[in-house]
Amino acid sequence: MKKLLTILGSIGIVGISSTSVVSCIAPQYASGVDGQRVVMVTDSGNINDHAFNEAAYDGMSDYLKEEYNLSAKHNYVQPQDGTNTSLVSGYRLAKLKKANALVLPGFTHASTMSQAVKIFNEGESITLIDSSVDYSNPNFNHVISIQFNSQFAGMQAAFDAAYWATTKDKDNKMIGDINNDGHITIGMFGGAQDKYSLDSYLWGALLGIALFNQLYASDKTESVYNLQKRSEILVANSHDKKLENLVYTPGMAANWWVGSFGLNDSIKKGITPNLIDNQKSDIVFPVAGPQIEDVLNYSPKADGAARPYVIGVDVNQSKLYANHRDRFVTGAIKNITSATEQALKHSYSIKDEVNNELISRNLEDCWDGTMPRQFYNWSTGMVDSKNSNDEWENDYKVKEHKFKLYDGQDDPNDPWGDKPVKENDPKAKQTYMMNDVVDKYEALGAVQNYMNGKTIMKFADDLINKFGVERFIFNVQDISK
Repeated sequence: MKKLLTILGSIGIVGISSTSVVSCIAPQYASGVDGQRVVMVTDSGNINDHAFNEAAYDGMSDYLKEEYNLSAKHNYVQPQDGTNTSLVSGYRLAKLKKANALVLPGFTHASTMSQAVKIFNEGESITLIDSSVDYSNPNFNHVISIQFNSQFAGMQAAFDAAYWATTKDKDNKMIGDINNDGHITIGMFGGAQDKYSLDSYLWGALLGIALFNQLYASDKTESVYNLQKRSEILVANSHDKKLENLVYTPGMAANWWVGSFGLNDSIKKGITPNLIDNQKSDIVFPVAGPQIEDVLNYSPKADGAARPYVIGVDVNQSKLYANHRDRFVTGAIKNITSATEQALKHSYSIKDEVNNELISRNLEDCWDGTMPRQFYNWSTGMVDSKNSNDEWENDYKVKEHKFKLYDGQDDPNDPWGDKPVKENDPKAKQTYMMNDVVDKYEALGAVQNYMNGKTIMKFADDLINKFGVERFIFNVQDISK
């Protein structure tokens, strides 16, 4: 065995040095025995990136620890970059590590899935996180596609940010008015256009703003909803900053999407300077990976422009950018950790330990070859939680959510929302706002339809009428006396 390990190590090292596509990590077997070994291949980021890769790694680690009391120390591969060559080399190294199941975080892996299923054959589960495959192709019958309804995360974050920003201090000034112009303006952009991985965040954020404006800044606020009025939220991406007048045409793509995820690209393309210098955004929501650094580090050039607050994305980015921690209002968070752990619990190629024996799973109970229905907490992380010392666990300005996405947040039997979304229950269709939002976004079709202010405002009004104002009130002080 010792000789075999030496040979394996040599193979891995030669492969790394000759191709220069996989980072130099110890090429050791994954922990566990046959039937327990899970390996994650990152999207080129590292497992301590305070982002997508770290969250997926934590999910895998939690699973291995809870199920087998194993460490995940050697259960990952980090490609040198996100090119197809590097990713595929990562899959091969995962195979050398004797993986029974593969975890692939991030939609970057979508372009190399045809190679992944050749390396990990039928009967070896692959979990693809934040993307999907074409299941009409039988080669993908052992792939689990985990997708998130990111519109919930965007909606929750924007609504919370709007509420925080319009709160007034002792001098009667809105605490989010960093530009001191008497308005709160929120701007946003994406790295690339993708309806279900990126645009859903932006659409959700616009819906969150629409809900806030309808409730707190409309002619119904005091007379119909009996709420205390707040300032209307302006949208930097709209030509006149009015959400209801926002429209999208193909020629406007450069106002929304950078077209890449490279550091400084949003500055080079002019999106960040426009949102900060020209539009005087008080809060910016960049759905573009490392380009949040573009926003955090950009020095305003125009008179009166200030460094904006930001809304993080995917995970708690305030921990990654500790020097800018005071600028994070909140985060549009996906519960990647929970989703990864649940996928592994439903992977066919992994065996369950029962009475010290490894038992094969029932295929009918597994998710291989499917895109499973989301759990409630997959698409919006719970920022409003405390540790054992009764201390808040996030560094955001917003400590508690300002409206309820689903009744599970009040349900003692489901306090963390880790039960599956009910797909065909007629009662659930009436009870859970989440289902309505998913259906609406799907039905809107192309980008010119979903990036439309009037449509979004109308849908926000429909949600309020259907679910009631109480759904959006967490603070009794909001109610007019």
